[in-house]
Amino acid sequence: MFAELMLGWGLRSYRTALAMNGCVLVDRRIPDIIGYLPLCDLPVPTHIQMAENLYPYNEQDFLGSYWDTIFVQDAERKQGRQKAKVTGKVMVETYTRLCNQLTELPSVVIKERADVVVDCLKSVRRIRLRPVNSPFGKCCANHEWPVFTPHSSTKI
Repeated sequence: MFAELMLGWGLRSYRTALAMNGCVLVDRRIPDIIGYLPLCDLPVPTHIQMAENLYPYNEQDFLGSYWDTIFVQDAERKQGRQKAKVTGKVMVETYTRLCNQLTELPSVVIKERADVVVDCLKSVRRIRLRPVNSPFGKCCANHEWPVFTPHSSTKI
């Protein structure tokens, strides 16, 4: 059920981002669900695997892996340190397998992390998507769409 809620929220975020101009960063994507389910010893349903292709994002992805120094367990973060480490490793593997370009954010102060993201995005302002049939209509290969990447739903 949680994975279905994650998918619904992700599709809502996708639709919202499509309506925006410029570069849009999103916190979670369908690969998070694809990586999460096996961690819970659950299969990845076909419709979630298909959603990864039907709702294409930018080829550039950013991932903030587990970082022991800043790890805090609180009401929102139910995972302990060991599970968080394993989750981080699985997400790196999942995003590497599903995405074209993964940039792991360095374990440095926030400003330096932000600089890495901004430097990467300077060259990736718009993207071209392969033709697909989606609930948003037909995409054509030369149609430019907003850029989408995980982590933070902030427009830059």
